[in-house]
Amino acid sequence: MMHAAIGASPIHAQEVAMDLLSLPWWLLPTVLFALPVLVALAVNRWHFHRTGVSQHLVLGLFVGACWIAALIVILQQLR
Repeated sequence: MMHAAIGASPIHAQEVAMDLLSLPWWLLPTVLFALPVLVALAVNRWHFHRTGVSQHLVLGLFVGACWIAALIVILQQLR
């Protein structure tokens, strides 16, 4: 009964929900690659007092971002 007073309907919830496939296809993979690399660089610089990050970390993040980009493009085409 309290939900009816608030006015939350399933139709309204669908309109407000963020659809990740409606964003540009390159935005999510770029953020998922760049943000962890920047955080790792910052932590290594200020906490461990060294420059750079592991090449394996960067390669793993890049491959993961490429897979996510491919899935987004495929799902957008299927839509």
